[in-house]
Amino acid sequence: MSRLGPTGLVQLLTDIKNWVLSKISAGTAAKARGLPTGTVNEASSTATLTITLSDITELYAGLTICIRMPFNNVANSTLEVNSLGAKPIYYQNNTASKDMILANAYVILVYDTVTLSTGCWKIVYSKDSNTDTLVAQNISTTDNTYPVLLGNTANATANIGNKAALFGKDIKVNPSTGAIYATKVYSGGTEVLTSHQSLSSYATKTYVDTSVSNLVNSAPAALDTLNELAAALGNDANFSTTVTNLIGAKADDTSVVHTSGDETIAGTKTFSATIAGSINGNAATATQFSANTTVALTGDATGTSAGSKKGWSVPVTLANSGVTAGSYGPSAAASPAHGGTFSVPYVTVDAKGRVTAASTITITLPADSNTDTLMTQNVSTTNATYPVLLCPTANATANQGAKTGIFAKSVKINPSTNVISASGFSGPLTGNVTGNCSGSSGSCTGNAATATKATKDGSGNVITSTYATISDTAEMTAAEVSTVTAQVLT
Repeated sequence: MSRLGPTGLVQLLTDIKNWVLSKISAGTAAKARGLPTGTVNEASSTATLTITLSDITELYAGLTICIRMPFNNVANSTLEVNSLGAKPIYYQNNTASKDMILANAYVILVYDTVTLSTGCWKIVYSKDSNTDTLVAQNISTTDNTYPVLLGNTANATANIGNKAALFGKDIKVNPSTGAIYATKVYSGGTEVLTSHQSLSSYATKTYVDTSVSNLVNSAPAALDTLNELAAALGNDANFSTTVTNLIGAKADDTSVVHTSGDETIAGTKTFSATIAGSINGNAATATQFSANTTVALTGDATGTSAGSKKGWSVPVTLANSGVTAGSYGPSAAASPAHGGTFSVPYVTVDAKGRVTAASTITITLPADSNTDTLMTQNVSTTNATYPVLLCPTANATANQGAKTGIFAKSVKINPSTNVISASGFSGPLTGNVTGNCSGSSGSCTGNAATATKATKDGSGNVITSTYATISDTAEMTAAEVSTVTAQVLT
């Protein structure tokens, strides 16, 4: 769409002005000739009558209308046109009386402010309540017009009795169009139309008001005249060029921030004044909010801060875990004996590390079934040996209960060398034996590092003979091993 420059704008306004002036001077035939005509809204006699007529927006002296009423009683009645206020109906200088208007007859009313300063509707034509005689129409009419029936006495100031009515010669009405035909028209004592002037060349006040209103079209008071419009344009004859140059100098649309829609602004922006409204997104730095704000914690920890624009201190209240406050477990160190008890805490922890349950469990140590009595060592030992502690009862086949133990007198152990010393051994000894073996019963099996041959002479005395050390029988033949064994056993 092309732009309208200053010259084109001035020409447009000039054309509008000429059109309005032509309408004001010429009018339109339909509006100029039309006499507002209609039927009252009420169907029966009433003191308050209303009617709706087109092209009437205000009441003014000389306003003429034509109405039809379905009834004939208008005594002391008022008429309200287009809700412009109820005005009394007058005939001459008094309110209209009963039967002043025939039922279903057309009546011409003129709005008058002379008889009544607040305004009244004056009947131009009506039925004479004193005469009900048919009157012969002796005037010819054309164009579907009807002559107006008049009284035959002018300036009557009193009831003059029955008189023959007559038809107005040059006053005619076309009820279908509402047109009035007359040689002259007066309003408020002033002639408004001279003889044979046509109303078609005049526009009604309503029409003119409407045309001017449409032109102004609710324009502000400072711009409702052509002079004001020119001043608003700076009286610039090259207004179009000026505006075009200004538009060309403006920033490109893609380089500005718009008032609507989502946009991304690159770079750092510094605002020298307070920002009105709200900005969404993350701020690299911010000193405070524009208004006081509170911080509230919810969940396992709750609390609400006081209102502040910056810097909040939140008093925190931890939610109860369901555990009764207190101490669980022993309150001091303990060394329980066999069969004694001590308590330890038992806690349940959820996935968040909170203790949700706590209790105390009692632990009982097992009792010692043996006697724990100190024993007096009454056996002396040498060579770092220790006497063996023995039960006091021999050949016991059942639990003997608590007894005082005794130390073996001749059975001793050296724990550093694992040597057992005893006054004698009963039964076979298996393994390597170091030292001397004495006694007359029993046997020793295994390898002897050294061995002596015991033989008897003729007198029965034992002859001791020492043999070489046998280090490994694997180096000897079977016959040799058998000979050595026989010698040892002899």
